[in-house]
Amino acid sequence: AKDLYLSILKHAPQHPETNNNLGLTYRNLNQMKEAINCFKTALKNDENYIIALNNLAKCQQEVNLIEESIKNFEKSLKLNPNKKKEIIGILSCQTIFLLHLGQ
Repeated sequence: AKDLYLSILKHAPQHPETNNNLGLTYRNLNQMKEAINCFKTALKNDENYIIALNNLAKCQQEVNLIEESIKNFEKSLKLNPNKKKEIIGILSCQTIFLLHLGQ
């Protein structure tokens, strides 16, 4: 899948969905830095692309970029306020953040 997405991006490097899908592929390969970069590229080309925004926030949470993750989950909620899943993501990020402060 990675090679296919890279091939597509050679012809359309700014395509948000392909960047998001490549980010998911990198995330599944545990290559979080590359995944985060792909999600950010997708968002540069469509700042309201909620799927990429949520994927970015989840990746940031997984690599302990908690403050950035919270900001992105909050932005996602503003764009789509009916999503309980994102609320749970914010709460878990805030809990992790508070636990880190207590150490």
